[in-house]
Amino acid sequence: ESDTVSFSLRTGRLKIKLNDVVRRVIERLGMGEGGGHPDSCGGRIPHDKLTRFVRIMQNDLKECDAL
Repeated sequence: ESDTVSFSLRTGRLKIKLNDVVRRVIERLGMGEGGGHPDSCGGRIPHDKLTRFVRIMQNDLKECDAL
């Protein structure tokens, strides 16, 4: 069993820059790696940070969608 989780994200919404959102979330987590393109990106985070990562991503994406 791995202690990291790999993820891949895609969007069709031009106003959401996934690569920027993922970088900010990983900075807030204090560990992990990620990046890519504005409409598609991926990365890896520690398994024990998964729930927090998802919660922060949901909040940040809601904020992007509200802009």
